[in-house]
Amino acid sequence: MFPLFQLKRVIVFALLFLTTSYAQEKAVDSLKIALRNPKLHDTTRLQMIHTVARTKFTNNFDPKFHQVIDMLGEIALKNHNKKNNPILQKKYSTWLATYYSSLATRHLQKEEYNKALLNYDKAIALYKANKNYDDMYTVYLTKSGVYKTTNETDKQIALIFEALKFYEKDKKTYVHSLYYAYTTLAYAYRYQNEYEKAIQYSEKAIESCDLSYKEYPSNHTLNWKASNYQNIAYCNSKLKKYKEALANTYKSLEITKKLGADTQTGLGLSGAADMEMKLGNYAAAEKLFQEMLSMKATTTNTMTMAATYYGLGNISFNKGDITNAKDYQEKAFELSKKTTNKTLQKDIAEMLYKINLANKNYEKALQYYEFDKNITDSTRI
Repeated sequence: MFPLFQLKRVIVFALLFLTTSYAQEKAVDSLKIALRNPKLHDTTRLQMIHTVARTKFTNNFDPKFHQVIDMLGEIALKNHNKKNNPILQKKYSTWLATYYSSLATRHLQKEEYNKALLNYDKAIALYKANKNYDDMYTVYLTKSGVYKTTNETDKQIALIFEALKFYEKDKKTYVHSLYYAYTTLAYAYRYQNEYEKAIQYSEKAIESCDLSYKEYPSNHTLNWKASNYQNIAYCNSKLKKYKEALANTYKSLEITKKLGADTQTGLGLSGAADMEMKLGNYAAAEKLFQEMLSMKATTTNTMTMAATYYGLGNISFNKGDITNAKDYQEKAFELSKKTTNKTLQKDIAEMLYKINLANKNYEKALQYYEFDKNITDSTRI
């Protein structure tokens, strides 16, 4: 049975969902009625549809959102196939491009990658014909996400560079697009293990974030900046530049703590603790792990809790405190088995093997050794 405070929370969330759902349904019904007005020009109808889609829906997975976008596509396609004056034709082709772009994203969500690419290309062709390069290169970046999903990173990178050629001509106007493009490019290079290039483009992203924040201060921009500091820290670590990694992790943490972004802060604390351990600063690492245990974002996430106990167990082991090391690692092991993170399970089992060897509990040590070996063998297949 729910405690009273939890029950109240469930009721509140249910009411919010029902209220939002009802408001969306009502908006769609009202839209359908309004569209029947024979005096309306189709360009007005399209604007009305777009306004409802943009203002009433935050989740583009919603079937009602798809219903609204399909209305837009139907009207735009019907008029695009007619003979119109150039100004009107340009309007209809722009609306049709908007529809194709949205339809492509829907296919991407369904993992229908070829259909997604086909519709992104339709949108790009229409925007290009209208010389609407702003929207065209936005679709380039969105399309690059398909190649990210299909692990075709070279194609992803090529598309991003095409967009950057356009955006870099006017860095002030396209500052938002630039930090998004640079960030995406940095992570693409990180995926290819090209860490120096990843650092280079994350640094460019941070510069663009700073420029953007001066003109349009927003938490959104700060989040992107923090993400890029974290990416640089990760790449520093892979290059075994642990001091640089630690410095960049703390830069990220300074931002996420200010924003109250607990999940990102938890990840940052974990990264900082790992770097402190690599540098032999066990007291600092332990303090960071203990801070993580006090955070709700940690205590409500099984994998983060497991990783935190694993870190504390390592510190205790390195300090020669085998009793606490065993306690922490056993907690970590039980939690890790509730996750799908085989790497974490393997690392914890390896530590428990060492701990039980130190305690001369050879039977238990053998169990953890076999668990570790089974994971290693399964990942080779």
